[in-house]
Amino acid sequence: CKSSPKNKTIMAEEKVSVATWLKVTRNPIHKFANPVVLNDHEIVVSPYGKNEYLRKYDMVKDDWSKWIPYPTEINIEFHTIAFDADCGKIYLYDGNDRVFVEFDVNKQVVTKCKKKKTIVGNGKYPTSFVYKGIFHVVGGSEKDRHLVWNPMEQKFDEHDMPSPTPA
Repeated sequence: CKSSPKNKTIMAEEKVSVATWLKVTRNPIHKFANPVVLNDHEIVVSPYGKNEYLRKYDMVKDDWSKWIPYPTEINIEFHTIAFDADCGKIYLYDGNDRVFVEFDVNKQVVTKCKKKKTIVGNGKYPTSFVYKGIFHVVGGSEKDRHLVWNPMEQKFDEHDMPSPTPA
C-alpha cells in the first residue's frame, strides 16, 4: 500500500486527535460519569462527590474548569448525564441515591433538583440519552427498566425492558 497525500493527511489528523485526547486524560477528577460533548471544542464531565461542580474541558485552550455547581449537600455517585443541545440542558440521574438534576448551560445554574421520594431508583451505573427533547434512562444495577422523564408531571414514567434484556 503506497502512502498517498490523502493517507498522510489522515495520519496527521489522527496524531492531532490522539494528542488532544491525551491532554484530556490529565483530568483532575478521578471518578466521574460518562462525559458529554458540549460543542466542537468542549466536553463536560460530572464528578462523583458532594458540593462538586460540573467540569468543562476546553480542547483548544487545554484547560479544565469548574463550571456549574451541584445542588448543595447532595452526594452524587454512580450516575449518568446527558446533554440536550436544542434546549441547553444537561440532565443528571443518580439511580442509587434517587436524584435527578437539571442544569441550564446558558444560565449556568441548576434549574431543577428532585430527590428520594419523587424519583424512581434503578441502582448504580445506568446509562442515559436525550431523544427528541426527552431525557431517557436505561438500566442500572438494580432494575432492568427504561425511565422516561415526564416534564408535565415532573416524574419518571417506568417501562419494563424486554426479557431477556439485550446486551
